[in-house]
Order: sequence, then C-alpha cells, then structure tokens
Amino acid sequence: MAGEAYTDNDLIFPNQVGEPLDIRNLTKSYERVLKKANIPYKNFHSMRHTFATRLFEEDVPLKTVQELLGHADISTTANIYTHVMPKQKVKAVDKIDYLFTP
Repeated sequence: MAGEAYTDNDLIFPNQVGEPLDIRNLTKSYERVLKKANIPYKNFHSMRHTFATRLFEEDVPLKTVQELLGHADISTTANIYTHVMPKQKVKAVDKIDYLFTP
C-alpha cells in the first residue's frame, strides 16, 4: 500500500491509495488472470451468474441467493441469474427414479 498516502474509504477493492479502482485496470488484470489460467474469456459480470448458479446447485435457498446478490426482486435472481445445468436436471429426475424402478 501507500503508507501515509493511503486513505481508508471502506472499500472492498481499493486501489493502492484507498480510492475506487479504475475499471479499465480491473478488466486488464482480470483478462491477464484468465489468460494465465488458460480459461476462455468471459466478461467480468458473468461471475455473478456463475456464483448464483453454483449456490443454486448446492441447494442454497433462492431467497438467500437473492440477498447475497442484492436483488430487490427474487424474480431477477430466478429468471436471470440462476441457470439450471444438466447435472441439476439429472439430479431432479433421479429423485423420482424410484417410481419407475421395480
């Protein structure tokens, strides 16, 4: 950090002197991390969708996911941010498989 030049502005991701990050620098850093990890580029915002979807897959209640994302309306979380992955579909069908198994 910048020692005495640093001002604590109660930010989660401040720059070196405590001010808000420049989005261009954040984007460049994000792109470098993806490239270094050999991960195909996805826009930064897609992490919110992944976060919501992974919580949903772990059976975290939708209301909890909504609050973690800060959505005022649960339909935003349900209809835009959570995606049903193939694994979830199989898991759902497996729950009633007993009906069809002798």
